[in-house]
Amino acid sequence: MIEFKVSYNIDDYSSLKEKLYSDFGSPFIETIDYWCENRENNYTGKFWQLWIIYQDDILVGVCGLYSLKETIDELWLGWFGILPEYRNMNIGSEVLTEIKRKSIGFGSKRIYSYVDKEGRPLPFYYRNGFTRMCTVQEYLESNGMYEREDFESLEDHVIAINIS
Repeated sequence: MIEFKVSYNIDDYSSLKEKLYSDFGSPFIETIDYWCENRENNYTGKFWQLWIIYQDDILVGVCGLYSLKETIDELWLGWFGILPEYRNMNIGSEVLTEIKRKSIGFGSKRIYSYVDKEGRPLPFYYRNGFTRMCTVQEYLESNGMYEREDFESLEDHVIAINIS
């Protein structure tokens, strides 16, 4: 059984950060550190939530949701990582199912995410109902957004799934 737990204790994330660093790099580590240091759960005044994921009381990963806009109609999936030793066990799909449920509960109609320009995780997301929308640069331009601080590369793929 998958369980999501909120924690601001940086020690709870230490093994996750070590084991997922090679997949995600320093932005992943920096945002988790920011989360733990800002206990008000306030990331630039927008929605931001991070969870540690357990399966049968065993730490298996991390994920979160955040908004780029002042509303939560559209939430972004971020910090999504399953520890290597628990991959290919359907845990990622279970997590996405729970993320969809949580997003609907928050009032969201669509979940976005982005993956690196090489697109390695795209088949996983496609199997779970996401579609490729555009590049980060195209998304920003079409939404009148010119700050790219929430993204690593303008060439990354933006993916989305409708949930309502």
